[in-house]
Amino acid sequence: MWESRCSGINDSVTLVHLSVKEYLLSSAIKGTEVRSFALSEEIGYQTLTTFCLSYLSAAEFRKGPAMTPEEWAHRDASHPFLDHASRAWPRYAILVGQPHDLVCKIIDFFKLESAGSFISWVQVLNADISWNKYPRGRNPLYYSASFGLDKVVSRLILENPNPVSINAPASRYGGTALHGAVLRQHPQVMKLLLDAGADANKCDDNEVPPLHTAAIYGNFEIISLLLKAKARGDKSVEGQTPLGWVRTYGHRKAEDLLVRWEEDQKKQKWLGGSSS
Repeated sequence: MWESRCSGINDSVTLVHLSVKEYLLSSAIKGTEVRSFALSEEIGYQTLTTFCLSYLSAAEFRKGPAMTPEEWAHRDASHPFLDHASRAWPRYAILVGQPHDLVCKIIDFFKLESAGSFISWVQVLNADISWNKYPRGRNPLYYSASFGLDKVVSRLILENPNPVSINAPASRYGGTALHGAVLRQHPQVMKLLLDAGADANKCDDNEVPPLHTAAIYGNFEIISLLLKAKARGDKSVEGQTPLGWVRTYGHRKAEDLLVRWEEDQKKQKWLGGSSS
């Protein structure tokens, strides 16, 4: 925890022990003479989210992403808060429960008249790979799904329920919002997307469907959701089916699920064939 002090024209940062934060958040402070300094985690996370979004909406970022390596290096060096603001605000929003007024502020950030701020933000999110390898399109649904912002996803779907938009490619590798939710393990977001018409079999640019990604991680709930949504468990990618991947990574519970699924598929196929 830190505090900032201004002394004349010089700014200084003073580090304090974490116990100070714990005291300021505790109920003990409320009956003391310093109760005006009491903090609330809810207000704190909401304020942090708003501050980060305001920071990312500054005039320089509204101009758009850096266009040269030199420009990126300058932006990165001259804005030390940029990386934290870009990556942390979704986590703060989730910690505070995504209240309605905060969801509205997030939507407003996504809808700024110029797409510059949004693409500048996306550039930062992808800068660990390369300053220049980032998606050029603006797709708030994909990023909201990736970060697990279920209430924001719900609002975006409500405003634009078109399945074409829901299934639009958006990641560096052409993944959809559903790909993002699967990769980041957000089943609640997956349910919202699937109910709205997300295609459980749509592949990314590398011909990888969501089920294959899910199989690598072995999350039973996520694999179950995809199978219920008619995801193809027989499709082979790089010589492996989803069952092959869960076996490779040792996900026994997911393996049992996919084995039962394969048996059901064979039974249905046999019954369909015998009735013809």
